[in-house]
Amino acid sequence: MRIVNYEESFGEITFPQGFAERLVGLTIEEQMDCYRTTTYDRFHNTGWKSRRQDSGYCRLDKDSDVTALIVKDGILVGIMVKNHNNREQACLPEGFVCTYYAEDNNGAGYKTRSIFTHLVCISEDFAQNEDNGNALFRQFRSLQERAEAGGHDALELQFCTLPQKTPLELRVEVSGITHGRTDSLYVTDAQRFLQIYGHIFADGLYNNLQTGPVDVCGINYYAPERVMSMMSQVRRDAGQESEVLARWLDRARWYNGFYVLGI
Repeated sequence: MRIVNYEESFGEITFPQGFAERLVGLTIEEQMDCYRTTTYDRFHNTGWKSRRQDSGYCRLDKDSDVTALIVKDGILVGIMVKNHNNREQACLPEGFVCTYYAEDNNGAGYKTRSIFTHLVCISEDFAQNEDNGNALFRQFRSLQERAEAGGHDALELQFCTLPQKTPLELRVEVSGITHGRTDSLYVTDAQRFLQIYGHIFADGLYNNLQTGPVDVCGINYYAPERVMSMMSQVRRDAGQESEVLARWLDRARWYNGFYVLGI
């Protein structure tokens, strides 16, 4: 990942008590594992020594909003984050950056909504849960990264950014949908996804305006009024990994629904 030298304009570096000692003698790559990002206040507000592994935390190299590492005298002291204006902004330990803001979401009818990415410190006791290449859900920083990871063979969950008044037939029009967005969530194993979540994602709207189970080769559209109940079902019916999906659905509430786009 790109390295940026610390500048005073980024703000004052304030580590939690005892955390700086964790970083001494470690490589930058090893220091990256001493941090996580999260968009949940309940995780950010927890003391750094009390934090435990949860899918609500994200590794720095897996967060698509993290664009660079901030380093001072060989110590990782922060990250550069893509903010809601699509500009880089410094985020120092236990700080936050607004990464999403909207007042009406292009006419979708929803009021002001903000999402903040927090940079949090973690202890040596933080329970590790390595990906090992078996994660069901992935996000990519770029089309190139997606291609290198074989993302072209994955289902894509994509936000619908069309205005709320857009007729249903236009929301599912093939020519109006572009695959490969970097804010999409990708499903790496369609069969496993359907086994776990198929009952939740049933009755999606097809391109022919009929509904049914997930079409892994076509368009499946879900209206915004369904998102909350689907998010609740995901958290209730599935395991810890489902929190990744639930977090993405939480953002989908502020769009005009979302799609599951087939392979």
